[in-house]
Amino acid sequence: MIRRDHPKTIVPVGDDGFVYQSFSANTAIVQDMSIEGVHFRRNWSSPEDIGWKCLAVNLSDLASLGAKPNFAQVSLAVPKNTKDEDILGFYRGMLKLADQWKMEIVGGDLCSSPGPWIVDVSCIGEVSHPLGRSRAESGDEVYVTGSLGLSSLGLSLLQKSDEKIISIENTSNDKKTDSLSFDKIESDNFQKSKAVTKHRR
Repeated sequence: MIRRDHPKTIVPVGDDGFVYQSFSANTAIVQDMSIEGVHFRRNWSSPEDIGWKCLAVNLSDLASLGAKPNFAQVSLAVPKNTKDEDILGFYRGMLKLADQWKMEIVGGDLCSSPGPWIVDVSCIGEVSHPLGRSRAESGDEVYVTGSLGLSSLGLSLLQKSDEKIISIENTSNDKKTDSLSFDKIESDNFQKSKAVTKHRR
């Protein structure tokens, strides 16, 4: 279900380990853990929604670095009474976003949890000219994507209604996340960085 043919893959998922060809650019690694009851609630979101979100938060971190995503490793812990369809739905949602960015899920783990769902995702990308908050200086330009405040508004609505009102169709449409590509992010940010540096001199 999750196997894809990434051009950098040497030994694919399913073996004792995953091997990929080194990138010509710098390697970027990000990781996020999500826990049921803290970062998501299953009575609010479908398994597809949860899978999509758990990968999206990592892609957001890569985008902020100006990095292009390539691979992801996913570890999932769920209660023993979890239905197979819920687990498959989780990966379907994640793969819907991964396929959009031509990523490959290359490993991870699946085990039982004594309580909540626990999801740990790490992503590997490449970036020629890495950006970062630690490099920010007075006078730099700051850019945001999407509509500010929608996340907080959505949480407020969910808390008031306690219903599943947000679906995967609303979050992973065909318009390429916020109409940006990672290549364009990296290129545009590097050009801005050079312009700012030149201006300071």
